Amino acid sequence: MADREELIHFVYPDLTNPYECSQRAILAGTNVQIDTLNDVILEKLEGPLEYFYSADSCADQDVNALQVGTEVLGTLTDKGIPPHQLKLKIGAVAIVMRNLNFSSGLCNSTKVIIREILPSRRLIMVEVPRDGQPGEIIPIPRVSFRFSPAGKGIEITRKQFPLRVAYSLTHNKSQV
Repeated sequence: MADREELIHFVYPDLTNPYECSQRAILAGTNVQIDTLNDVILEKLEGPLEYFYSADSCADQDVNALQVGTEVLGTLTDKGIPPHQLKLKIGAVAIVMRNLNFSSGLCNSTKVIIREILPSRRLIMVEVPRDGQPGEIIPIPRVSFRFSPAGKGIEITRKQFPLRVAYSLTHNKSQV
């Protein structure tokens, strides 16, 4: 299975069935490999690609005085933080990156299916499939994440949807 396309087809023979896709994952060792595989699979799905950009700022007032550019902040990330540029499609499988609503099953590492992006782009409606079957549809808002990138000496606040495309995952996220 050296060819990426063969691997994708082997794991996801029917990309049009998000319930089946939510039960599977390609395991990869690095976030770079995961992002590459997820981007390739996302391109194969029907429909337009939607881009969501985070609102990033420095939490430390002294650093704000230095006028750190938002384009620089967007390049910084850490474990468990959604990307500055989040790419999604309706029908795509994603993973929740924060505990949001225990009673609805919206917990960290839960796989969901993107069902609707509201015109205001302030909420994304997701479905929480249950054992590969249809489940409840729940709105997800943008949330704030605080993190300190290693070696940078600053604290950043990122406001973004707590989602990440989940066709490929690390072994840690796949164990849930």
